[in-house]
Amino acid sequence: MGSVDPETGIWDISIARKRHKLDEVSADYFDDRIAVNLRPHFFATQAVLPSMRARGGGRIVNIGSGSWKMKSLDLSVYATAKSAMLGFTRVLARELGIPAAPDRAIQLAAAGRLRPIDLGLANGVPFALMAGVGFDAAVVRSVEPRIKSIVGAFAYIARGLSVLSKHPLSRFAVTADGERFDGDAWLAVVANAARYTYHWRLAPGASIDDGWLDMCLFESRSRAQTLGQVLAALRGRHVGRLGVHHLRARRFHIECHPPVSVQLDGDAAGRTPLDLDILPGALTVVVPR
Repeated sequence: MGSVDPETGIWDISIARKRHKLDEVSADYFDDRIAVNLRPHFFATQAVLPSMRARGGGRIVNIGSGSWKMKSLDLSVYATAKSAMLGFTRVLARELGIPAAPDRAIQLAAAGRLRPIDLGLANGVPFALMAGVGFDAAVVRSVEPRIKSIVGAFAYIARGLSVLSKHPLSRFAVTADGERFDGDAWLAVVANAARYTYHWRLAPGASIDDGWLDMCLFESRSRAQTLGQVLAALRGRHVGRLGVHHLRARRFHIECHPPVSVQLDGDAAGRTPLDLDILPGALTVVVPR
């Protein structure tokens, strides 16, 4: 639900918060709430961009709610969706070279240049950086927000080691612009940007404004091979390694047997099957000159 103030030109979107018990949340309800509380940010931006370009500028302010910080009861899915806005904004800023210091970021907003970037779509939900299918999404799903708030990124490292030791392979069927690939894999990352997180480049050939999606698919036949791929990826030497496949396309379709978890920009986003598309130049941001 949303409206544009005819005098100020401000677009206001209000999303109802429906309380829910954690043990009553189904997968369908979770996916629906994530879409309801994240998709409006994208489509409102899409709706106002033409007029902003025509006027020569404007401001888009996303507010992700403070409910996840206040630990509100019976709003676990809502809080998950709203906290996603913060993580998305932080990693996107790093990818675009925006300073972390608020004063320098403000200076950049005043003196920077406009840069159009691509957005990906995963089952209709927008993402800016990457979609993870399999292992990393399983880690994201299993990290408790309380633990993450205490130890930060280390929560993912610790949980990742635990999940890796028992994470099963799944049969991936990937269609890339009509061409099909099948294999037993533990992870696929579809990247819109080169940087996966912090300074780690999982898809070094990807660019956030080239109109393409880049997939790194990790096919494996043993635990030893999987571990070797992990160590190589951590050192940035996974490209070209046995079992690591690079695919580039504008549209991907992924099916897995059994189905596996999906994450978008670091937040849980349901399970496979998954349709991915690229929206070239869909969002304009301010970056350093």
